[in-house]
Amino acid sequence: MDENISDSEEIGDNVDVVFEDDENGTHEEPNMDGDDGVDESEGKIIEDDSTSALYAHEKDVFCVEASGTRWIGSGGEDDMAHIWDLSASPTDPVLSIQHNDSVVSIAFNSTGTLVATGDMSGRIFITQLSDLSKRSEISDCSDIEWMFWHKSSDILFVGDSDGSAWMWLISQTGIAQQKVYSSGNATTSSGLLLPDGRRLLVGYDDGTLKLWQLQNQTNSGITCDSAVLSIAHSETQPLAAVGTANGTVYLLNSTVDANLRALKTFATSDPSQAEDMETEETERSVECLTFCKEHSWIAVGRNDGTTIVYETDTHNTRFTHTNETNQAVVKCLWIGYLLAVASVDGTIVIFDARSGNIVKELRCGGDQVLDFSLLQVQPQKLIVACSGGAIRFFDL
Repeated sequence: MDENISDSEEIGDNVDVVFEDDENGTHEEPNMDGDDGVDESEGKIIEDDSTSALYAHEKDVFCVEASGTRWIGSGGEDDMAHIWDLSASPTDPVLSIQHNDSVVSIAFNSTGTLVATGDMSGRIFITQLSDLSKRSEISDCSDIEWMFWHKSSDILFVGDSDGSAWMWLISQTGIAQQKVYSSGNATTSSGLLLPDGRRLLVGYDDGTLKLWQLQNQTNSGITCDSAVLSIAHSETQPLAAVGTANGTVYLLNSTVDANLRALKTFATSDPSQAEDMETEETERSVECLTFCKEHSWIAVGRNDGTTIVYETDTHNTRFTHTNETNQAVVKCLWIGYLLAVASVDGTIVIFDARSGNIVKELRCGGDQVLDFSLLQVQPQKLIVACSGGAIRFFDL
């Protein structure tokens, strides 16, 4: 890889604190009206509350992401990534990218000028959206666990199943610099860039949690009681949250220049009462975490279909809800004081977190929900990645 950076390249304000200066350096027709169908084999009505749908994938859609009001990206089991430009066409992708394996990660940079798509073989394509050309191709990883961009610079972070966390600086000509943060053989199961843009919080499947300093590649950390599955950070407070395989949620202090320490532990399971410890962990594992921006609340989604909202200042439980099917919560998303919760059972439930009441239930025509994102149009829409190849739109 080219280690040189042209003096004329424009790089975000935080680059200098993470990289050293280097002088050398066949589907059915889509139900666009959202009408309900009938499962003739079981005689059940299949409810579909979507307002429209996109059909470009031939198999399950694993990931979907939106950038502003214009761009949508998706990746699927069919080894394809698709990019839609809603200003050009609301139905047909403007670009389709062939991968080597299932596409499990897709991410737009902060300015909406680049998109990264990553597959299970570890291959990553970075596409320039202005002309839909390939900016770079990366094949350093073995298996991608997570991927995201820096919030203010064209720096891509990727977690690898071999225990590495990668960081690449993307220039106008491709990869300008790279760093790797290695931590033994444990899989980097989750990762998150802290708001200061200089520290990377990484969780591993051996229960280790490490806070990496991006510039000097040193770290501090703690050990959790089981595999770390999910990480979140508040946008307004120096608070991080970590969810583990046995259902425990750690609330952590993330103050700059301070070592990680647990402020509060929410133990959502009671190991002493579990007849089968392995089954208990699987059922209660924390699949997702997300802080509310407007209030001191954090939402927790578990594998047993339970959603819990805690107050981060009082540490009280605000409300708890378990879906009827006990199927896993895939993702939680705050929209003001509303909380959207998507589950594998094909439902998206909208809660009013002030009361804990359900204000809306959305159903995906019998398909499983595998991911969802928010499209910032008016009115706002949820974009949902479904099994079977559909990407559905729901009005809020």
